[in-house]
Amino acid sequence: RLFLAPFEPPRPEEFFTPEHQRTILEQEVRAWEAKTGYRFYLSLPEEPERVIGIIGLNNIVWGAFRSAFLGYKLDGACQGRGYMTQAVDQVTRFAFREAGLHRIEANVMPRNKASLRVLEKTYSQRARMEEQRKDFMNVMAHEIKTPLGVIRGFSENLRENPHSEKRDYYLSQMIRQTEEIDTLVKDMITVTRMDWEQLEIKKTPVSLWE
Repeated sequence: RLFLAPFEPPRPEEFFTPEHQRTILEQEVRAWEAKTGYRFYLSLPEEPERVIGIIGLNNIVWGAFRSAFLGYKLDGACQGRGYMTQAVDQVTRFAFREAGLHRIEANVMPRNKASLRVLEKTYSQRARMEEQRKDFMNVMAHEIKTPLGVIRGFSENLRENPHSEKRDYYLSQMIRQTEEIDTLVKDMITVTRMDWEQLEIKKTPVSLWE
């Protein structure tokens, strides 16, 4: 309460009573059901009964906009341990994957340095990984062009010379190249489904002669 006082509007004593908090919870349930807001309460596995923070998607606008404002606060005793960074990442995934939102705007006071660091850490990591993922997908797209070119060439040879003695060879190579494409596509699908923290891209030297 004292830790968050500089960042919160003035609260009457009634706000901190069980009755008022129960009213707030009921309002949050109605907002969830109406899809106008999603509120999450944070706790530690070893102390599930203790709430250490709150994070929510508020003022949700649907239609073509599909946006929400992100707000969060954490117990002062739990600052600096990465809890809110994890929470922001999880709620971001919920917003885009489950709730169907397209845009999130974070409400942070400029003087709240801890909250600013949470956003910088979370979204700078995500942005870097997305760039690496795009680079990977571009490389894979070029890799697919090679077997497609082989298949096209053999197909044209078969069309021009359907009774060629190399017919079986052409067919076997076409099958081999389609299997190669299948493998590449599966790899691309796997990467698109990965969470950014599960994907680690490393630069490894390779020999072009092997």
